[in-house]
Amino acid sequence: LYHLLCRYGVALIAHGQNITLAMKEGVPQRVLLKDFQGDMRLVKEEFPEMDSLPQEVRDVTSRLSADYLIHDLQTG
Repeated sequence: LYHLLCRYGVALIAHGQNITLAMKEGVPQRVLLKDFQGDMRLVKEEFPEMDSLPQEVRDVTSRLSADYLIHDLQTG
């Protein structure tokens, strides 16, 4: 989740019941997320990757400061 925020500017508040950790031989390989409708936000700063977001998504997605989103990520 922290990687999504730092690399793409996408903040998700995914509760434990909505996260699945995919393992291979006891080593995490990926994170599978579900049910984050209403809990996805973008940082105020622009990221090049955001250019590909449809305008409809931008129009309904909250934009907040990175420090707020990091705090929210840590405290849920």
